[in-house]
Amino acid sequence: MGAEIGYQAITLHVGAGDLIVLVSDGVVEATDSGGMMFSFERLEQVIERGPVDSAQAMVDHVVAEVTRFVGRTEPHDDLTIAVLRVKSLTPQSA
Repeated sequence: MGAEIGYQAITLHVGAGDLIVLVSDGVVEATDSGGMMFSFERLEQVIERGPVDSAQAMVDHVVAEVTRFVGRTEPHDDLTIAVLRVKSLTPQSA
């Protein structure tokens, strides 16, 4: 679906401690028993109210919210979620 509607390129500035959440289309296209999609809007809301203390906590939160939303509906695609925490913006010497 994303390829059909297109994506916009944007530039974001990140800082130390920020979380970056990456998901596959299977997350936003996950459907409940009524055929309603999880959606980008719902994903944004879930992330906004999610934990920011660790990347793993955010992954667990998003997985739990998607799982709760779809209920017993059989998945039709993968649910890939990666969360990265920006540790530092200065290069580290090897």
